[in-house]
Amino acid sequence: QSFRANMLVAIAFLACLVAADTKPQMNYRFTSFSTPDPVASAAMLAKYTDGGLLLPSEMLAEYAGASAKTVTAGVRLPYEGGSSDMYFFWDPLAPGADDVVNFSEALEKSHTYSQDDWDWWQDWHFAYYVSDLDAVATRLFKDGVKFVNRGSLYYMLPGGLTVQVLGSASIYWSEKFLFCRRTTDDTTGRMPYYTTNVTDIDALPITPLPLFRPSHQSLAASDAPSAAAWTLKFLSFAAVDTLAKPGQTHEYADGTCADIEWLEVSPNGWEVHYIQQYVKREGLVRVAPHEALVNGLHARHNLTHAYSGMRVGFSVSSITPFAEAFAAAGQQMLTSNGRLLVSAPTGQLFELFEDSAENTLAAPGCGKKDDIHC
Repeated sequence: QSFRANMLVAIAFLACLVAADTKPQMNYRFTSFSTPDPVASAAMLAKYTDGGLLLPSEMLAEYAGASAKTVTAGVRLPYEGGSSDMYFFWDPLAPGADDVVNFSEALEKSHTYSQDDWDWWQDWHFAYYVSDLDAVATRLFKDGVKFVNRGSLYYMLPGGLTVQVLGSASIYWSEKFLFCRRTTDDTTGRMPYYTTNVTDIDALPITPLPLFRPSHQSLAASDAPSAAAWTLKFLSFAAVDTLAKPGQTHEYADGTCADIEWLEVSPNGWEVHYIQQYVKREGLVRVAPHEALVNGLHARHNLTHAYSGMRVGFSVSSITPFAEAFAAAGQQMLTSNGRLLVSAPTGQLFELFEDSAENTLAAPGCGKKDDIHC
């Protein structure tokens, strides 16, 4: 009986591998956010990454249907063997613009970055891996920029967007992810911010910033397993061990106090994370109603509205296999000029575009899965 069950599991796994092999490799290229002040968001990211600001003509994303009032800003971050982009988009005339403003303001008010607090929307972040985390933390400390840490550090860009920087630090104390520690608006949400430095901030030397290698995009999800299943079914991802068992780095996020799902586009490569918290506060924005709002805009405006800036982009050799799979499933999508835009169940958009130069880029990601901070 046990042998038969194991055989069935093995057959199902092989079937998944075969199915995955029919889709082209996806190469991570950019992440984009909708935010009311793209210039301020890009400037702050560039300041603490030493990234280069981009002209609109240099950006890889295409925002279909954007009005003449649209403002975009971008940052390009080189790393060994390649580069990645971060874009910020704002169209004040697009449907849903007021919703984006309300969302951004609510996130800014919800985030405390207190070491004793965590709100679910902090799991909506973009992550980089660096070789010298102290260099980054020093600048944040000296400039009075709030950050919370769980080994890695998290800080906020204008608009409530959270950036995670992964690595090893020695100038601040830290603690593990505590998925079972309950947070509420009336308790931890009221706790004051304090710094976690273990040395004199004024005495810390300013050292060159390291290269920022894109690690993952993390998404708050009301149903993480369903979102992960959709991603595995339609896109070129593979599941990753979440290290969520007791004694591991993300213990009790195995469905006990949270459910986290990690997927990668290549071995030790760039990842997408879906995070479903069970005991963390949501702040001023409820996750499930927000997903419904965004998905409603997708349905009414054919994926072209103020939230359309919330996307992650990949170059592929051909969009055809993906488009055929989505069409067969009756999935809403937008295609034009070798590009495909589609939404996950969370409302997060994925953009695929054909690019013959895709294979010249090194696969981003932590590259050091034995590092507990990756």
